[in-house]
Amino acid sequence: MSKKRQGKKREQKLTPQEWQRRFNAGAKAAQRDYCELFRLWTVCRSKPCRRARKCVGHARSCLERGLKRIPDKVQDETNLRIIAAIPADADQPTRSGRSSDAMSLVFYGPD
Repeated sequence: MSKKRQGKKREQKLTPQEWQRRFNAGAKAAQRDYCELFRLWTVCRSKPCRRARKCVGHARSCLERGLKRIPDKVQDETNLRIIAAIPADADQPTRSGRSSDAMSLVFYGPD
C-alpha cells in the first residue's frame, strides 16, 4: 500500500513574471487596507472616495499624501494588524506583498 503524503501542499514553481504579478496584487491590496485603516478617505481629494467612505481611487498616491499625518507608532500597529489578517492559505508572493509596511508601499509598491 502506498502512503499518502500529508501536510502542506507543495507550491508550484512560478515564473518571475507570475511571482511579480502576485506580489503586486498583494501589495495593492495592502495599500488599500492601509488607506482604509488610516481613514485617509476622510481627507482625500477624490469625491468618490469620500462618498464611498473608502479608497476607490489611486491608493498609492493617497497613501503617499496621508502618511505624513500618521504617527510611526500607529503605522507599526497597523502593519501588525494587516499582517495578522493575511489569509493562512495565501501563497508566498501574495504574503510578501501584503506584509509590506506602508512606507515601503509608497516608495517601492506597485502603481
